[in-house]
Amino acid sequence: MGGMRLVRALPASVLCLAASTVIACDDGASGTQLSQTRKFDRFPLYWVGASYGHLPLRAGTDDEVKRRAESVSFLYGDCKDEGDSGCALPIEVQNSPRCRRLPRLVGGAGSRKPRRLEIQGRPAAAFSDEDRFDRIEVFFAHTTVVVYTEPPNERLAKHIARDVKRVNPGTGPGTACQ
Repeated sequence: MGGMRLVRALPASVLCLAASTVIACDDGASGTQLSQTRKFDRFPLYWVGASYGHLPLRAGTDDEVKRRAESVSFLYGDCKDEGDSGCALPIEVQNSPRCRRLPRLVGGAGSRKPRRLEIQGRPAAAFSDEDRFDRIEVFFAHTTVVVYTEPPNERLAKHIARDVKRVNPGTGPGTACQ
């Protein structure tokens, strides 16, 4: 289903190692570490900055994700790994090329029909699995931004979605869908 599901399966230490080529996991984001992300040209990327409230950016893109250009996530905050199942960081802002995550293709087994929203003047949707809120998706011109929170919190996810901004503003539509 969503990207947060994959994060939950990884211990935080593994997640940080996988992302360490661009974003430092223990020290937050620096301009040098974000230089590759700012140059990413496969599709526009959105984030909420080097921190969100008191939650620092902990992980972002790596070279493998850049080559595949399937999705790029920015992860914020800390979590306590309590065993083999790993833990989910409090916020994930996931980016996918819109041609790969079209509004009509999202959902999946167990998902109810999404509730339509408008965020930043763009079409958006709130998704639930059974009776539990799951995620907010915002459909920008060339990117679908998916916001997950842990624990799931629709109000917070909407606030985050309203606050996303381009991290690679010089990028046009990109090459991910060509």
